[in-house]
Amino acid sequence: MSSFEESTLHGQNGIGKGWSPPDCVTNFDVNARLTFTNIKAHEYVDTPNTMREKVSELAKMIRNSQNLITYTGAGISTSAGIDDYATKAKN
Repeated sequence: MSSFEESTLHGQNGIGKGWSPPDCVTNFDVNARLTFTNIKAHEYVDTPNTMREKVSELAKMIRNSQNLITYTGAGISTSAGIDDYATKAKN
């Protein structure tokens, strides 16, 4: 993961924070989508400390916002145990 820029790993607000790169928990050498990208379907998880710091950063952003809107992907429900349709590693 060290070959990626901080903004790729953690977004613009993570630049310069010194956060650890995420750990790959599923290495799956199949494209995540059949078209328009060659990104693999690997799955990553942040270290507990990095996750706490990201949640704190998000909370600050929400508190400082006057208007809030979120766009989420299909994987937002996976933490609740609902399978992600694009995850091929389970098959």
